[in-house]
Amino acid sequence: MHAVFEKEQPTHLTILEIYPTEEAYKSHVKTAHFLKYKEGTLSMVMELELVDTDPLIPELKIK
Repeated sequence: MHAVFEKEQPTHLTILEIYPTEEAYKSHVKTAHFLKYKEGTLSMVMELELVDTDPLIPELKIK
C-alpha cells in the first residue's frame, strides 16, 4: 500500500494498493480488518476508482 497527497490540495489523497491477482483482491475485501476500515471511512471517501493496470517494468517488485 502506498499513499500520497497532492501538494496543492493536501486533503486529496491517493492510495495505491497492489494485489498479485484479482482473486487476492476479492479475498482481501472480505476480511474483517478491511470491512472495519471501509465502514470507518465511508464519510471520508468522496470517490473510489478501481483501475486494472500492467506494471511499467514487470520484473520490478514493489515492497
